[in-house]
Amino acid sequence: SELDTLTATLKQLENQKGEAQKRLNDLKSQVEKLRSQVAAQEAAAAETEAELGARRAAAASLRDRERALHDELRAADLHADAATAQLRRTVLAVSQANIKITHLEEQLRLIETASEALAASTAGSVAAHAHLTLQPQFSQQHLERIVRGATPSDALEDEPFASEFSSMNGSARAADPFAAAFPPADPFAPAASTATATTTTTNQIQDGFSTDPFASSADPFAGDAFASTDNTKTNSDVSAIMYIFI
Repeated sequence: SELDTLTATLKQLENQKGEAQKRLNDLKSQVEKLRSQVAAQEAAAAETEAELGARRAAAASLRDRERALHDELRAADLHADAATAQLRRTVLAVSQANIKITHLEEQLRLIETASEALAASTAGSVAAHAHLTLQPQFSQQHLERIVRGATPSDALEDEPFASEFSSMNGSARAADPFAAAFPPADPFAPAASTATATTTTTNQIQDGFSTDPFASSADPFAGDAFASTDNTKTNSDVSAIMYIFI
């Protein structure tokens, strides 16, 4: 009858409702799973993004460090070049100083030899030649030319001893008295000598050591060793002194 039909329909609807509820529960569980998966993926993405940011920051720091190292390397190269140039200048200065010291030692030896020779002369000879004045053998320009010939061309560009050289050499004269083998002005000639006497003396210069001053048995202190009337003997004595200084 109609009641049975309605009852059957109600049961069928209840069954459908139960199945729909099951499907709804399944869908809810699936939604929860999907939400949990999305949350996990979002967390993983955030972690990956954070790690990527850290790596980017590390890469930027490494690039900055690399640039700093390049700058330090360039500064070190410049410092090394400056140190090398300073070392080269120091070596050249030491070489110049050694050359000058050697020359000054030679000059000192010559002066000592001349002093000994003058000390061995008689008092009359010294008095007779008291008007003679000692002149430096070489001028500062001549010595600089010698140094330039023994060292590179840039050896005197940075001269560390320029202020002391004149005082050590004892002369700052511009002219070289020994520029020629026989200079026109004899620095050892008497002050009152004339040009003719100078020419005669120059032409008659002989070896001052060709005669033996001890060959005679006479008293060497009996008279003036330079009082001879023979111009050749006088010139020989002057030549001996010049030979010592030359």
